[in-house]
Amino acid sequence: MVKSGTFEYPTFARRHEIEGTVVVRVQVTADAKTGEIRVLKRELNKYAVTWYPDGVRKVEDVTYIFDPAVNEMLKSATWKPAEANGVPITAWVQIPVRFALKK
Repeated sequence: MVKSGTFEYPTFARRHEIEGTVVVRVQVTADAKTGEIRVLKRELNKYAVTWYPDGVRKVEDVTYIFDPAVNEMLKSATWKPAEANGVPITAWVQIPVRFALKK
């Protein structure tokens, strides 16, 4: 179980009003550290953005836009490890991380 973790909303995602949920599977070690992180699913309101930097049309794939923020948050998180018979153990947890802009 995660006790805390913070991240910064990606600037490009904020500017282009990209929102969504990234579902991850995280290994929490017995010593309360973040182990392996696996992205299971990404549900976004946009998967590509058309924009015009310097007046030139560009289409940007934004499928993975939240992955760095999710990784940063999970690696800096404080965890409470699972227990078996009162002893901390390494275990996997599935977490949806929601990215939503304040309207």
